[in-house]
Amino acid sequence: MSSIDHPLLGRIQGNQTNDVIEFLGIPYANVAHRFAPPVPISHQERSPEAIFDATSYGPSVEGKDGCEMDFALIQHTLPRTHFAQSGTESLNLNMTIPRMTKPSEPLPVLVFLHGGGFEVGSSSWPQNRLNRLVSLACELGLPVLGVSINYRVGPAGFLTSMEMRDAGLTSNNGLRDQRVALKWVQHHIRGFGGDPDNVTLVGHSAGGVSAALHLSSEEPLFKRVACLSGHFLAKKPLPSEVHEHIYNECLRILNLETLSASERVSRLLELGADDLENISRFPSSPIVDGEICSEMPSVHAISNTIPTSLHRGWCQDLFIGSCHFDGSILAGALEHRKAGIGMSFAGHLASGLTQAPGLADKILSTYGINVDNQNDDGDLYGILKLANDLFFYVPTIYMAEAWKSGSAYLYRFNSPNPWEGQWQGEAAHITDLTMLLHNFDEFLTEEQQGPGREFSHDLLTFVSAKAPWKAFDGQESSAREYGSLISDQRGSIWEILKGIDPDQLTGLLEGFLASG
Repeated sequence: MSSIDHPLLGRIQGNQTNDVIEFLGIPYANVAHRFAPPVPISHQERSPEAIFDATSYGPSVEGKDGCEMDFALIQHTLPRTHFAQSGTESLNLNMTIPRMTKPSEPLPVLVFLHGGGFEVGSSSWPQNRLNRLVSLACELGLPVLGVSINYRVGPAGFLTSMEMRDAGLTSNNGLRDQRVALKWVQHHIRGFGGDPDNVTLVGHSAGGVSAALHLSSEEPLFKRVACLSGHFLAKKPLPSEVHEHIYNECLRILNLETLSASERVSRLLELGADDLENISRFPSSPIVDGEICSEMPSVHAISNTIPTSLHRGWCQDLFIGSCHFDGSILAGALEHRKAGIGMSFAGHLASGLTQAPGLADKILSTYGINVDNQNDDGDLYGILKLANDLFFYVPTIYMAEAWKSGSAYLYRFNSPNPWEGQWQGEAAHITDLTMLLHNFDEFLTEEQQGPGREFSHDLLTFVSAKAPWKAFDGQESSAREYGSLISDQRGSIWEILKGIDPDQLTGLLEGFLASG
């Protein structure tokens, strides 16, 4: 164990592991109930003699425990313990600092937002620990402080409706949590040896979506941002009418339809764990509320109205990229529709592309999607490849092109998943994170670890306010590549997009995914 004396928090006791110290479960906000907005915690009344025990993780948000689902996507497991959950005490964070002599200057700060589709996720999961990345940073001569945040996901974070808002229950509470945590970091990080003016927000998957959405904040929240396999064009906020539909389905499942509005809201506040998990089956996503989430992202918006749609100019640099096959994350949403999916998708395209003769056939041919129902697996794979290009690959180019306040650094993670399973040999979704954080290094050869170490080095260089490579200059060739997989469709998707507005084609694919 090890402890520090923090000027605002008092003495904090943490865990010393090799060359880092971890302070776990530090609360940053309170909530009155599961749907209440976060209220920053004030530590001014703490006794100077009190010692805060930060040697164990705080509770995660109540709902589905998705850790095993995450392991299934990674195709490997790590030892794990039971994760406590809470409806009111889950807003906590973990701090990982180098065990070193006091630096002459405050250190750069890396704040990590986990993914999980806004439905599951926790900074307490072993695959999300930052201790090895912070340790590697010291080894590379690029010391940083690491902060990982718990925020509300699932119904507690994103269930909303007009009825709930009329009752004073705010929307987008998961994003509100993140903003309060970022402000907490600005206020408290100096006491841990960090620089509040040198904070990089790093989000993976839904965490990357969140990071991009925070760029619309009128108040500066961080100096640099890294969106890894996720951004606000990959998983857009759901329209208000979809949120209303989800809310009504929740009422139906909970048998609350016949109650008055006030009674329904009261019952939602009292839901037990089983009922909460039962309604966690529905999609979870932000809503455009004009406050935390200002407008629906689109290629048109970021290309034409940069100050409001992409960022307000206070964030300096952008680090953004995708995996070779991030589209794999959508397989679960389509697997139950696999029988005849080629014909179904062809019909969907044809009905939506009547103003672009021949384009549907061009898309089907490019991605190997057939209409004869002879190869459902191949057709599903082709649709996922198209989704990969439209949701993950192409938007990173548009976002890098639209970035004007500083430099944008574009990358491609092309190192394959080495473990047995559906995505072995593919740089599937989450493969990049397993390599970046090094929590699976014992199960990788030195050669397999190589791309991950390069990726970590470059991201840490970015966090340290240095150029990791040549900034994006409008050409794909300026992208940094990790691993050996080569895309055979990058040129083809751009040829397809010459014949259609990218937002229209993306909307068509989104409609197909939602129709099942």
